[in-house]
Amino acid sequence: MKRFLVISLAFCVMLALSACKTENDKNSSTASVTNSEEDNSQVIETKNSSENKTQQSNTHSEYVETYFVYAEQGAVVTWFDSKTGEFSYKAQCETCGKTESGTHNGLRGGHGTTYSASYSCQNTQCSEWGKLQPVKIGCEVTGEWIEMPN
Repeated sequence: MKRFLVISLAFCVMLALSACKTENDKNSSTASVTNSEEDNSQVIETKNSSENKTQQSNTHSEYVETYFVYAEQGAVVTWFDSKTGEFSYKAQCETCGKTESGTHNGLRGGHGTTYSASYSCQNTQCSEWGKLQPVKIGCEVTGEWIEMPN
């Protein structure tokens, strides 16, 4: 009976040691998988960084100006190009409000500049008839840096 107990006890110890060894093997393999995942994430991060650098090198910054043309005196702006600052206008009498039939073209000015000309009212009923009146067209320029493709 003592012999049976010793053999049973020895068997239980071996079984316990075997179970501990299997558990340690699982932990070490899990650790290697975890390390492998970390290595992969570093590779992915490095790959993403190089893709970002490639994307960044495919663009450049460019300063883009936008023009706003407006009538200050004696005119009505009929058209302007916000990219180039070119414009068209019709002269208008400040007294009677008569607008001339023809249009005039102008080129952009810089920020805060004024295009100046003169106009003579053709309305015979107007107190300003035949007198020169000033025409002033203003221009405001704004700008911003924009990412542009190469």
